[in-house]
Amino acid sequence: MKKIYFCFSVIYLHFLVVTAALGYVPTFTGKSGDFDSDLTSNYHAFTKSLTSHAVFQPSEAVTNPLMDYVLFLTSYSHDRSTALALDYMLKTSGPFGFSGKPADEQEKVFLAASAQAITLQHSDLAGKSYTKSEHQDEILRLQGLAKKGTPEHPYHPKITLPARADSLVTSTQGARWQSFLTLITDKSVSERQFSAKKLNERAKADWLNDVLLCGYLMGLMPDVEGSPPKVRDYLDQNWANNNTWMEKQHNYVQWWFPIHTVGQGDCIAPRTLITTCQTLKGHGQVGAAMQEMLAASFTRKVTFWGSQLDKSSKIVPLSKAEDKALGTPVAGQTWSENWVIKTHNYLRMTRFLTCLRFFGLQGYVDSLYAYLDETAKTPDGSGMQGSLGFWKQAAGK
Repeated sequence: MKKIYFCFSVIYLHFLVVTAALGYVPTFTGKSGDFDSDLTSNYHAFTKSLTSHAVFQPSEAVTNPLMDYVLFLTSYSHDRSTALALDYMLKTSGPFGFSGKPADEQEKVFLAASAQAITLQHSDLAGKSYTKSEHQDEILRLQGLAKKGTPEHPYHPKITLPARADSLVTSTQGARWQSFLTLITDKSVSERQFSAKKLNERAKADWLNDVLLCGYLMGLMPDVEGSPPKVRDYLDQNWANNNTWMEKQHNYVQWWFPIHTVGQGDCIAPRTLITTCQTLKGHGQVGAAMQEMLAASFTRKVTFWGSQLDKSSKIVPLSKAEDKALGTPVAGQTWSENWVIKTHNYLRMTRFLTCLRFFGLQGYVDSLYAYLDETAKTPDGSGMQGSLGFWKQAAGK
């Protein structure tokens, strides 16, 4: 597979702390000879508006600061002149220059989505070339796939669902990818971020928070960890890890089940914000796909508790043989005992309830709360009594 080389190096603006909140709409002449100057001036105007906004902060969940700009231009790519300039930048890097370091998996997905999104709107761009390069050849390949009208995810076309989740996910990876392409070409997503007076109480977030959150939860985008950020795995690749991995890791739940606050285990994971709610209302297919994938994540998490969901979505124990087949728990004799004894799981339960409720999965909220309430009445769960009030509030009881 050919590699995308898109690590810009010439222009790298440090994000500044300034005061005035500005909105910005890109303006291009539409003339190929002006692409470099137009891209430069628009980039400076965009970053000035972005860094001036009181509720935004530097991107932490992506490895390239110009990805904000790429996705911003994509959201305005219905405009022909903007699409032409963006196409030129994707294929040549425009005035910004790029290093010989291949784009990482997350950057590749962003760039592929942008290239295919503008092709679906302007099909003639699929054959438009500028300078011969391996980078341009890959963009042209991606656009050629999109020109067929029903593009598939070019780098992660299939996902593997966790056990017992087959019936929960009806959307295909291709359908989710196409919904994502529609999402990133919606300029209202950009406009509402610039017009936002607040994102959440005392909250700030990076420009791509909502796009990354939707992309990851639909199984289309890998997650990120560490400082500096390091790309890790897609959602279904994390599902495939065993229970021992899940017990030892402390940050995957921030990605599987995002909420409105920064998680203790991962300050990079995207959050559910006021703008997120607005975005989902405008993109029903995206919201429905995220609900399905969250249901799959919840099913996998229930297995970690040595349990499963019955036909009525009630959480019931696995058989002893099934529990034993999951490996050796860190504490207790079974996985159903393990999570109860390991008290750090209690705070996570609040996260699960809050997230599932935000995304409208009240049936799973009720099921989890009933399970927690019942477990707290057992001898092993006696220490959970102090958490019941928090869980009740998170569940909306």
